[in-house]
Amino acid sequence: MSPYVGVLSDKTDLKNFAYDFRSGLKEEDVKEAVAGYLRHRGFHVFVGKRLERGPDIRASRLHRRLLIEAKGEPRLPQAFTEHFLTALGQLFMRMNSPGYIYALALPAHRAFVRMIEDFPNHARHTIPISFYLVRPGNEKNPPEVGCFPYDAV
Repeated sequence: MSPYVGVLSDKTDLKNFAYDFRSGLKEEDVKEAVAGYLRHRGFHVFVGKRLERGPDIRASRLHRRLLIEAKGEPRLPQAFTEHFLTALGQLFMRMNSPGYIYALALPAHRAFVRMIEDFPNHARHTIPISFYLVRPGNEKNPPEVGCFPYDAV
């Protein structure tokens, strides 16, 4: 399979893309995979440095401008919700510029996928957020990236 899966068009695609083991994907791994996916799609990409203030990824192509907040797998299994809500809060605090598409980049771990599935429809339509999900690679295959819309690619 290509490392660049593309759009996950519905919740069935989203569920099928998820994995349910501890992969150890770190935030830097997620940022690198999503940046590669966006470059492959013709975006100019800027990846923020670790511990640097500001968005983790900024990307642009023609009239599309993306602002992405990334998180890796937490060390403790009970911290998935905290990671998700922290990323969402950081993204909300950056929503001060019209014309951007806002997104979260996360490992495609089943715990994160469940939270995306449970994200209220009203909130998703009121505050349009896309989700970039990264499935871990191995020695032979690079990580795979899928995008669950709002309107990111």
